[in-house]
Amino acid sequence: MKKIFLTALTLCATTLFADESFGGIGLVVQDENIGLGIETIIPNTPAAKSKLKSGDLIIAADGKSFENLSFEQSVSLFRDVNNKPIVLTYIRDNDTLQATLRRTM
Repeated sequence: MKKIFLTALTLCATTLFADESFGGIGLVVQDENIGLGIETIIPNTPAAKSKLKSGDLIIAADGKSFENLSFEQSVSLFRDVNNKPIVLTYIRDNDTLQATLRRTM
C-alpha cells in the first residue's frame, strides 16, 4: 500500500521549480484503486479547514477522475501554484460530495 505526505511533495516541487511557488492541501493519503483514501488530515492546513474527514475517498480533482491514473499521477494533481483553488470530488457514506480548497505552502 502506497502512502504519501503531500506537503513533502510540495517541498520537492518547490526545489525542482524554484522560480514558482507551489502549494499543497495537507493530506496523508493511500491508494484505494479507484481513488485516494484520506488517512490523516494535517492540522492548520486547507484540508483541516474544509469538510474533508479521515476515511473519505477522493475520486477526482478539478473534474479529472483518478480511476485510470497511477497513485503518483493522482497525487500530482494536488500540487500546483500556491493559493490556486482545487475542487475535490469525494465519497463519504455512499454520498458523492465536493470541497473547494486553496493550496498553501
